[in-house]
Amino acid sequence: SHNNISHINAIMDLDIYPPEIFINSPSNGTTTNSSVIALKGTIEDNAILNINDQNVSVVNNSFNVSINLQTGINNIIMTATDTSGNNATDTITITYTAISGDFSGDGTTDSWDITYLARSITGIPGYDTLSCGDVSGDGVVDAWDCTYLARAIAGVPGYSV
Repeated sequence: SHNNISHINAIMDLDIYPPEIFINSPSNGTTTNSSVIALKGTIEDNAILNINDQNVSVVNNSFNVSINLQTGINNIIMTATDTSGNNATDTITITYTAISGDFSGDGTTDSWDITYLARSITGIPGYDTLSCGDVSGDGVVDAWDCTYLARAIAGVPGYSV
């Protein structure tokens, strides 16, 4: 009897390391007056990226995502998963402080806020989220806030935001 014995040498490159997440901007702990930030960074290993449980587009290991903020502290949780199933999680905290009279949430108080508020009050679709409301201080968000804001922007004495 003749024994044929074959030897197979296999080299396995087992990836046990999670991908790293690098945040370019904004810095952890940032405080902003804008209700939207651009989150920019890179990840390793052609990983899949989720931010606050939403899939994010990654091109050449880079990402640039607009994140809507709520007034106050916002935790932004990023999870990267590579093709071997390894994952890494990173969290940054951004604080959004609304400017009185900034109804559009763009970080400024100007005539656009009057228009935005007027559209919101009349129920026009797409203008239903107010970043900050009661400018006049009377406890109600209404047309008087438009007038009050217009007077404050125009510099009328006794009206300020």
